[in-house]
Amino acid sequence: QIITVRDELREFDALSRAQKQQGETETSELAPLRMEAIVVDTLVGKMLIRQLARAYDVKSDPIQVEKLYAQIVAEKGDEQAFESELQETFGWTPEEFRSRVVVPFVLSSLLNDKLVNDETSQETRRQAITIARTRLTSGETMSDVARDLSLTYEVNATSDLGFLSASELPDAWKSPAFELDIGGVSEILESPEGFAVIQILDRVTNEEETRAHIVAIRIPRKGFSDLFDEAKAQAKIWKFVGREG
Repeated sequence: QIITVRDELREFDALSRAQKQQGETETSELAPLRMEAIVVDTLVGKMLIRQLARAYDVKSDPIQVEKLYAQIVAEKGDEQAFESELQETFGWTPEEFRSRVVVPFVLSSLLNDKLVNDETSQETRRQAITIARTRLTSGETMSDVARDLSLTYEVNATSDLGFLSASELPDAWKSPAFELDIGGVSEILESPEGFAVIQILDRVTNEEETRAHIVAIRIPRKGFSDLFDEAKAQAKIWKFVGREG
């Protein structure tokens, strides 16, 4: 896809107007270069969102677009005030704001919903947690396994959750938390947020309840931000400069 000079100039103008409205002044000679980098990054990001939406057969939902737009307007007070602020700050009409801000946001949200519920998209992470559980049941320590996962997925994969009661646990965790032997490792536990394996370090019981000391390894589901980062890392960008005449 092509980003035209006109696209870049319009985005540059909107950013410049916004800075002036916020009272920001740039005295560094590098300011125009930084501005250009921000503009290009913004335009490439929007293009990638559109490309990913087409690749995953995701289409913008006009109802969600209008709902989000109405929420934004409501936060500003009323539509007239919002339209005035848009014009003064960015030089945009409401329709331009929908197209340039709201629609990409809605597409991102819809892409995320599709990804987290797509079995194929989650397969790599499901395999990773399966391997992690196998290593744990083979005697490797929780910290060693979690360290490797943290390096792969750039998340804090392990956490000592302390002593928790059943009411404080996700439904999928309640049975293993109170049925496993001390030191036991659960099966793979799935939730809308991701995949987990828990280990029970201890239990205490008082007159009211039993609490389990839980350590967990968790891998979040692959979502839009992961897909976007992958696409951006693989993107190749060329800049062509022409001359009239």
